Amino acid sequence: MEVLRKHLGMVSLARRILSEDVSARQKLLEESVYDVAVERLRRQAERFEELGIDSHGLRQSILQQWMWSWHQKLHERLKEDIPEVVRLGWKNKRRLSL
Repeated sequence: MEVLRKHLGMVSLARRILSEDVSARQKLLEESVYDVAVERLRRQAERFEELGIDSHGLRQSILQQWMWSWHQKLHERLKEDIPEVVRLGWKNKRRLSL
């Protein structure tokens, strides 16, 4: 929870300080999300160690599950979104040519 609070504080601060520089704000956001994920995995590994669970193999398996789940969801989303983008692009193209 502490990591999430810190992340949200950074995002809020960046929004105020870098209000005009969208790309710098995006870069900061991406870096902070990465840091949050690393911290979460580190804390999870500590917890597994406290419980006496071999976390190395488990972490690898969890990461693979997360990536596969993300891949499947992304694939389905793209199958829905791409035809819509193409349709809107075609519609805009026709409107511009009129």
